[in-house]
Amino acid sequence: GDVTKVYGNDVEFSVVGPITSICKNGNYTSIFSSLKNLTDASALIIPDKLSEDACKGMFYKCIKLKKGPNLPATTLAKNCYAYMFGNCSSLTEAPELPATELAEECYRSMFTGCIGLTKVPKLPATSLAKKCYNCMFMGCSSLTEVPELPATELAEECYGNMFDGCTELKKTPKLPATKLAPLCYFSMFNACENITEVEELPATELAERCYSMMFANCKSLTKISKLPAMKLANHCYSEMFFGCSNLIEAPELPATELADSCYICMFAGCTNLVSIDLSGFKTNNVTNMRGMFAGIGYNSSNFTLDLSNFDTSNVTNMYSMFYGCKALTELDLSSFN
Repeated sequence: GDVTKVYGNDVEFSVVGPITSICKNGNYTSIFSSLKNLTDASALIIPDKLSEDACKGMFYKCIKLKKGPNLPATTLAKNCYAYMFGNCSSLTEAPELPATELAEECYRSMFTGCIGLTKVPKLPATSLAKKCYNCMFMGCSSLTEVPELPATELAEECYGNMFDGCTELKKTPKLPATKLAPLCYFSMFNACENITEVEELPATELAERCYSMMFANCKSLTKISKLPAMKLANHCYSEMFFGCSNLIEAPELPATELADSCYICMFAGCTNLVSIDLSGFKTNNVTNMRGMFAGIGYNSSNFTLDLSNFDTSNVTNMYSMFYGCKALTELDLSSFN
């Protein structure tokens, strides 16, 4: 058949020889999955041309695996490396990944749960595919540095949850794209609780939910640079800094053309935030302000909000707009319609 399943949970098992002698038609899906004593797969020969799902789940839950095979392909296929090393908790170094032509979900969850991983390779692709890096390093709690991410052409949810739960990361990589895609950075650094430094985010053309939850629960983050876009998209900044309890300085927000729910819960749970400059906001087209300032400045002694320029004539939802703003002692709503 296309796949031969190899079992060896109770013995030391080190693979040697070309993998093509084991499998037919280039499909290696889950072939070594859950081999609990497999330690070395470096001698395997993986071809440089891959089909859809080719190596999906190949070493999933091989909890003692320390060395994987070389992965020479430069053009990838849909799901080809998805979950390949998922939950390989003893893996400390990822193989080189030279691919420049990506496909949908090609690297999805490739190293999810690799809690021993400390070193990752360069990711040279400049044009991405839908969900290509989705959850790629999710839960890699020993990872201290991230690879360069030179891509300038993004795709829907391409970086979604990529480093979610990487608790030892301290800084983010440069993200040079100026035109974003829907959900492209969704939860990218969620729960990276030791991040203190964020590289400039230069994007000026936003898309729906592009930054949603990007830095949610980054509890060590204290400030971030300007977000330069002048025209926003629906939900573009929703929950971007949710739970960033040590954020004391909000980024500059120069946008003058807002969209529905664009700032919804953006700073919710930012309990030490002192102020936000809202002077340039044009809110006449906004219909949903739910949770817009929820939980902001809870621990701050002098938190202020100037909403004097807010036009709420089209707003239909203000639910929990100021919920938990304990430190807010004065609020002028005279401009509200």
